[in-house]
Amino acid sequence: KGKELPAGNTTLNGNKPYLIYDSLVVTPEATLTLQPGAKLFFYDKAMLLVKGRLAAEGTAQNPVQFRGYRLDKLFSNLPYDYLAGQWGGIRFFKDSYENKMNQVRMRGSSYGIAIDSSDIDRTKLILSNSVIHNSATDLVQSNFSNIKAWNCQFSNAGGALIHQIGGRSEFIHCTLANYYNFDIISSAILSFEHLIDEGTCNVFANATFKNCIIT
Repeated sequence: KGKELPAGNTTLNGNKPYLIYDSLVVTPEATLTLQPGAKLFFYDKAMLLVKGRLAAEGTAQNPVQFRGYRLDKLFSNLPYDYLAGQWGGIRFFKDSYENKMNQVRMRGSSYGIAIDSSDIDRTKLILSNSVIHNSATDLVQSNFSNIKAWNCQFSNAGGALIHQIGGRSEFIHCTLANYYNFDIISSAILSFEHLIDEGTCNVFANATFKNCIIT
């Protein structure tokens, strides 16, 4: 479902914002490159669906932004930009690997970053120098995948900030803080699970946190 990018690699620059009415799909074997200052504004329920590869490379002065499209206010003192649930989120599919999000600012989603099961010996996603903020449910849900993050802020979610089912993760110099106040928080900040399936390999969740703040 959604608007697929043309076959082959696509680059979006930071000259003007991109307004996503329906889900934007990165097709298998294609790479979507987001240059410094690229801004993707998503309508309600719209998502970024990555079946190929995402390379979001912002800078400190010009980060890549993922956010809802509404610039008005719910109340005089409450901009929609402060609210979660303004758009869907980002999903990485099974055969998507070597994704990178550097100097990214993502906020206001419903489902945060959702990562499908894959080969845990291959890197699924690297997050660096980024802020992932304000999801109505889990902020990052990783299913049997290999993810890494350093110098990142993970903050505010109605569910867990990190919900990991099997697989591997590594967090270095990260801040994980949940002060979500638009609903009752439904999970611990960090949630780790494994699944037991008869006849399959049971992969326990393995997570490493180095020099991190968790509050």
